[in-house]
Amino acid sequence: MSTLYTNFKWWRTGESEEMLVENGRVAYRGKPGQISSAGSIDDLQDVTICPSFIDNHCHILPTGLDLQKLFLGDCTSNQDVLDAVRDRLRDTPEGKWLLAVHYDQTKFGGVFLTRKELDAISPDVPILLRHVNGHASVANSAALSAAGVEVVAKDPEGGSYGRFEDGTLNGVLFESAHERVSHRAPMPTLDEMVQAILLAGQKMSEFGIACASDMMTGRFNLLQELEAYRLAAERGCKILTRLYLQWGEVFRKDGCWRSEEIKSAVQAYESKGSRISGIKIFADGAIGSATAAIYGRYSGEKAAGYTISRAAKDASAHAPEDLEVCGQLIYPPERLNDMARIAHEAGYQIAIHTIGDYSTDLVMDA
Repeated sequence: MSTLYTNFKWWRTGESEEMLVENGRVAYRGKPGQISSAGSIDDLQDVTICPSFIDNHCHILPTGLDLQKLFLGDCTSNQDVLDAVRDRLRDTPEGKWLLAVHYDQTKFGGVFLTRKELDAISPDVPILLRHVNGHASVANSAALSAAGVEVVAKDPEGGSYGRFEDGTLNGVLFESAHERVSHRAPMPTLDEMVQAILLAGQKMSEFGIACASDMMTGRFNLLQELEAYRLAAERGCKILTRLYLQWGEVFRKDGCWRSEEIKSAVQAYESKGSRISGIKIFADGAIGSATAAIYGRYSGEKAAGYTISRAAKDASAHAPEDLEVCGQLIYPPERLNDMARIAHEAGYQIAIHTIGDYSTDLVMDA
């Protein structure tokens, strides 16, 4: 089967062209009048066309889920955020968390909301505002309690809690502290995952994206997510999906597979529209939450209290005693080296999140 597309402008030159597509592939694209016959002819009526896009770093399943959460990206003040949360609370089903996305304190003064403001809206319904960078959030007391985090908790490895002057938690969560609380929100079912992937695929397709790489597969449940991506592809997902699996969901600390079940599922994964492309590792945080590992220090109020641990700094010759570094390393350099080697020796491409210049030096070494 072949179709000749005529009467369109090519995006790069603006010139009028035609294009012959045979069995789903472009057989010719160029000056009009070169193709003598085709199964059908489609007059595009002078539109401009361009190749579809490949998004090499996104979060497909989370995007589909986020499209159904409270969006805070249009808020211009803390009061806007609180009003939006209060309005959404009325529609939050009993037993569910109120989850919001695209919270960004840098848009209005740089000062985070705290659990006290959120507690005033609801002391009982868990509320979690995820930062736009995905590396931080703000939780109310109910969300902290549901996650088993006490208001006097110590900072976890690879993350930190914001605190009031008396040392108690103020509800602001960074890196692994954010993950610790967000992971305790109710997990989506397999069917909800499939529907979210289909929704994200549809929205991406509308923007001209034909293929996308999910850079954090395993955020909820690795085996269930692999099945969801496979089912979504079978049910006509509008985009091709490429999956990068979280290192810790695939391997144990000693480098062995986390389980035989996971090893079998990963190695046998097969789908026409989806495939496993690599392993994902996080090396540091993000600029907006002052957790990206940088040389020097952050300026402004967001800089207070976020420094790389002594152990992490001492582990690398890149940060000698007379050179100041700031931010959050997720792993000491030797551990990062081991993780990169283990994924490589298992035969997988490696994708490492790094934002700060100090962290990026360590990643390049790894």
